[in-house]
Amino acid sequence: MTLFTRHPLPSGRHRYTAWGEDTDPRALPHGFHLVYVAPGCTSTVYRVDPDRAGFLAAAREGRDAVIAAILDATRYRASAPLTPEQARVLDGLVLSQESALGVWEAMVGAVVKPGT
Repeated sequence: MTLFTRHPLPSGRHRYTAWGEDTDPRALPHGFHLVYVAPGCTSTVYRVDPDRAGFLAAAREGRDAVIAAILDATRYRASAPLTPEQARVLDGLVLSQESALGVWEAMVGAVVKPGT
């Protein structure tokens, strides 16, 4: 039994285009799971503690806003104009989107410890 079932949409003679997926609940492992669906993506977190499911759902929903806040809070605010050399050095020290995502994952992981 597969976890995902793709639904074909006829798009010509002997041609099909996938237009959606369903999750077969019988294929999920035993336990509580959180499924987040947004346009273009589906995220599944397996074996979620029911007591922490509300926090995890809120954290997943607000992930982009939290990452934007982390990037804004760590942005350098110059009190005087920067020289080109200072700007070049500063560009290497700026927190990237991937780093902010890592901070978000560490924050959520610290609260929602898997397996506990």
